[in-house]
Amino acid sequence: MFLIVPAQTAPSRKTLPYVTFLLIIVNVLVYFTYQIYDLGRIETAVTQYVDSGLPAKERTLFKHWEKENVKEKDRIDDGSDNDDDSGDNDEKKTLPEKRGWEALLQQKPEVVLARKVLMEPAFDQAVRENADFQKDEAWQEARRTFEEKRDKISFFRHGFIPGKPTGSGLFTAMFLHGDPIHLLGNMVFLFIFGFALEVALGRSRYLLLYLASGVLSHAFWWVFSSGLIPGVGASGAISGLMGMYLAVYGMKRIRFFYWFLIFFGFFTAPALLMLPVWVGKELWGLLFTETNINYYAHIGGLISGFALVMGGRALRILPLNEDYLYEKERAAPFKKALAALEKAVGELDTEKAARHAGELLRTHPQDEKVLRLCHALLRSHADNALMTRFVKTLLQMPVSTVSEELLLNLTEERDNHANKALLQEPKVLLTLLERMLSLRQLDMALSLWRELHAKRQPFPNWPKLTLVLGKLAGQKKETAALNELTEALIRIYPRSEEARLLYTYRKHLK
Repeated sequence: MFLIVPAQTAPSRKTLPYVTFLLIIVNVLVYFTYQIYDLGRIETAVTQYVDSGLPAKERTLFKHWEKENVKEKDRIDDGSDNDDDSGDNDEKKTLPEKRGWEALLQQKPEVVLARKVLMEPAFDQAVRENADFQKDEAWQEARRTFEEKRDKISFFRHGFIPGKPTGSGLFTAMFLHGDPIHLLGNMVFLFIFGFALEVALGRSRYLLLYLASGVLSHAFWWVFSSGLIPGVGASGAISGLMGMYLAVYGMKRIRFFYWFLIFFGFFTAPALLMLPVWVGKELWGLLFTETNINYYAHIGGLISGFALVMGGRALRILPLNEDYLYEKERAAPFKKALAALEKAVGELDTEKAARHAGELLRTHPQDEKVLRLCHALLRSHADNALMTRFVKTLLQMPVSTVSEELLLNLTEERDNHANKALLQEPKVLLTLLERMLSLRQLDMALSLWRELHAKRQPFPNWPKLTLVLGKLAGQKKETAALNELTEALIRIYPRSEEARLLYTYRKHLK
């Protein structure tokens, strides 16, 4: 077992791979709403083959064809006789592309033969060239019916067959799978590479390149093969994503996860260095292993995906989301500064913490961690400059849960705060009053108004703010507060429009 996959990024709410999710859903639906019925289609074709008497006509012909065209290790005895063509029972092996042959050995010889013939479409030509077949119309008709039923099986109907290529097969084969395990494995890899590329390339370009890689991967196989065994699976297109990934990140150092036999872990390397590793792995499988894995499609997908992205970038027709690609590198200085602030706060080194906090408030004024650390620092450390910047930051940023919570805390704590003198400045109190009114925080706003009123100094918009606060008290049915506000406004600004309106409002509520 040898595996290397990127572990550089993880999806977030801002980078959810919607197109990748859609592709996964389509593949799953195709399998469980269409391909799941292939067992019935196979049984129908096998039953027709047996019931039409074809085993009696084709058994000997198939044995001779199999001896010439199928490797000795891949043959399987149908149990029909004991001559030399039947092979040694101790050497029976499962053909790579025919899963479950062992169970078939317990079936009737005619059924075993029918299933073997079903999976060897290349045998069709040998039958047609047989002289007896050409003279026997009943045989021809039975054969035609069998082939029609076999061709309704999904991988024959919509898979890609190099010896009988179709344009539709180049496309549809990437949405078919051999079994649930094949489907699951491909969907896992589609997600791993898909979510990283979808944001970097853009959703529409990502989808187009994915489909193009799938088509080109099968076309690459077509160049090297004229076989009649159909190929299915998304692995060619997914190999294309692997090639795209390397082209997108280039020489950027990427974190990879590896698994080799019992060894696994992480390493960092330039993305482009993985291209010869991945291609070499597929070439090794192609040249030195005997499985049903379509290494040609894997290599074709890798090369196609890589070439498509590299060509698009060279021609400057394929823009990349640079912010996403280099998000971690750009975030590194911030994370380092934040860690330094956290350390200084934890060690009670207030002077150093204040310096780090001031810089972070300048560069990242809306970061929640920065704001909370500044709040914690300023509760016990008097620093007018930092406190002024902190309050301005909270007041200038859009209203949010964090800004509202911290402003409420400042208002509640102002009498016992390390920066008490600044928080009791009339301008600061007035600004906090305006924000508490906008947040409809009656108790906080009333407390601030009383503090301002006690200073007995003229303030801008004092009548207007008192009117707004009085209406808020009336809406919350705080009669005592409404009376206090109305009487103060009438006493200080008896001829103002605000005093008349608030008096009328109080009278109307009664």
